[in-house]
Amino acid sequence: MSASVKQEAARIVIQSLKEVAGVPINHSQGHEHDQGMVQRVVSKAVNGSPDILATVFSMTPNQYHPLHAHPDLGELYFILEGACEVRVGDQLKWVEAQTAIYVPRGAPHSLRTKSESVKFLLVFPEGDRSKIGKVWVKEDDDKFSNTA
Repeated sequence: MSASVKQEAARIVIQSLKEVAGVPINHSQGHEHDQGMVQRVVSKAVNGSPDILATVFSMTPNQYHPLHAHPDLGELYFILEGACEVRVGDQLKWVEAQTAIYVPRGAPHSLRTKSESVKFLLVFPEGDRSKIGKVWVKEDDDKFSNTA
């Protein structure tokens, strides 16, 4: 017996990032203080991908991607260029290019640049952005305040 595999209609994407328009993150994610630009390279909306959402996220100096969590999915960040401060749960680290960061499902996390820019790849195991829940987390812990 052979198993039947349902193929979803997804397009292969091979393109230069230079060809992908950037969108300010605060206009698309529902937090007025969210800063940075995203370039969506793979998702259900971009190419019909049912199982991967990949975005290149860029932040200039002194920008902040506020503390939030994704209740149903883990997430991967891979720093491509530059450096930033990353908070995951109660860990706070300065990270540079060629660093991978895994954020488990439900873990609060944020990113902050100081004197330099950062560009990172962001990947979710879900192609439909509308199915990726995001909960903004109140920040009231002084040990994570910006001390540039």
